[in-house]
Amino acid sequence: MLDEAGIAAVLAVDPDPDSWVREFTVRCAYPSADSKDSAWQAAIDGRVPAGALDAVGKAFWQRSQDDLLRGYADRFLAALPTISTSGMLVAMATAIKLFPVAGVDNEFLDRVDSACHQNGVSPLVAHAVAERSDELRRMLVARSFDI
Repeated sequence: MLDEAGIAAVLAVDPDPDSWVREFTVRCAYPSADSKDSAWQAAIDGRVPAGALDAVGKAFWQRSQDDLLRGYADRFLAALPTISTSGMLVAMATAIKLFPVAGVDNEFLDRVDSACHQNGVSPLVAHAVAERSDELRRMLVARSFDI
């Protein structure tokens, strides 16, 4: 369980105005449905600075949390039209950094292409998602090897 009082105490004395981003990133990694839901919503709603999306995406998509993350792949695909309405840089960063890399399989990859061709998905976002999809395909192949 997260130590909410401890987190609040550290934030209260940290002079960095962006300390909340580091705190948020820690919450993204925490393996609870509530933490994942609030983190996901904040990232998709654009409340997370684009410069923090790399750290947030890495913290969120923990391979040790596949069962917890499985449903977020569908949520990512459903959000593509919304992501596309952000400014170009934010849309690209969101599409690339929040692309599911845990809790997914080849069946997810089969749905990515059709999701990118939904009404409202910008060509830039569709291209970024296609590139990440190719990377994920290679990741899944590498994960299948028994090392």
